[in-house]
Order: sequence, then structure tokens, then C-alpha cells
Amino acid sequence: MKNKGAWIPIGVAIGAAISVATKDPVWIAVGGALGAGLGFSRPQFGKKDGPFKSYYRSGQLKEKGTYKDGELEGLSELYYKNGQLSEKGTYKDGEPHGPFEGYSKNGQLEWKGTYNMGEECGEWVEDGETVTYAACPPDLEGGN
Repeated sequence: MKNKGAWIPIGVAIGAAISVATKDPVWIAVGGALGAGLGFSRPQFGKKDGPFKSYYRSGQLKEKGTYKDGELEGLSELYYKNGQLSEKGTYKDGEPHGPFEGYSKNGQLEWKGTYNMGEECGEWVEDGETVTYAACPPDLEGGN
């Protein structure tokens, strides 16, 4: 039987943590020294759906969020390798939609603003300066 679905190459690292939130067929190949390898499958079908987390090789959380019908939906957060929050924001149908914030590796706010289906709207703070885009729809939090 021919394997169908996505191939996900994974480097071998002690303590590596993996999380796959998908209903697509997933074939994971783990390679080792001298070409040794191990493969296994997770036969789920459909689109990505539900909460997910991904991790750095160190085991530190890299990203968390939720998929709905294969698209990002709701709050999503990205983290630096040091564990500090890098970015957080909300998605709707896979598009940035609502408030977003970005942080430096030391935790300082670098930018902040609101998206309307992937487009900047309202007032944004970027590198300490205020930038104004077209007004956000009234139903978006933080948008003016």
C-alpha cells in the first residue's frame, strides 16, 4: 500500500516533544545515525481541527492555537526559545482578525494593533510611533 498524506521529517533529539493536530494522514519519519530510520503513521482523515501545540527541540513551547476546518481560528500565541511570548493575536477563517501584539525577546512590547480579515486597521503602535490605518469595524475590540 502506498503511503498517502504529508511527510514530516523530524530530527532526532533527546527530549524532543512533538504535537500534531491534524486529521490528514500523517507519516512521520524519524532518522538516526548511519541511515537507520523508523516510520509510523497516524491514520486520521480530514482537515486540521481543534487545539494544537508545537515545541522546540528543547521541549519549550513554540506555538499554540486552534484550527477550525483547516484554518487558524481564535487566539494564537508564538514563543521565543527562551519561553518569552513573541506574538499573540486572534484569527478568523485563517486570517488575522482582531487585536495583535508583538514582543521582543526580553518581553518589551514592540508593536500592537488590530487586523480586519488580514488588513491593518485603526491605530497601531510600531517601534514606539503611532500609525493610523483606515478605521476598524465597530465590532473589533481595540479598533478605532
